[in-house]
Amino acid sequence: MTPSILRGRAEKAEHKAAKEFREAHATAVSQTSEVSGSMKGFSCDEALTDFIDSWKKGVKYVSGRIGDEGLAKTLRSAANSFENEDIERRDSFRSTYTYKPGDVI
Repeated sequence: MTPSILRGRAEKAEHKAAKEFREAHATAVSQTSEVSGSMKGFSCDEALTDFIDSWKKGVKYVSGRIGDEGLAKTLRSAANSFENEDIERRDSFRSTYTYKPGDVI
């Protein structure tokens, strides 16, 4: 696993998976929304409207958890951690060390 792979996966999560999730649910919500207005006078009309509002909020939350607020952010953070660790390890090998009496080798 390399930082570039993690960053690539973050891009896919943010720009592909979250977008496809939003688009799929946007179609379903728009078609379901058409029903609620046609049921005036029925007690379920208001409940259906509330359900659609709740659904939209849920879609926004989940797409955020997949996208830049959640998974993508976590993947980028992991990539940065790996990269920082690699740099620290590289620098530790470049430093010179003078052994003193009593050092364990």
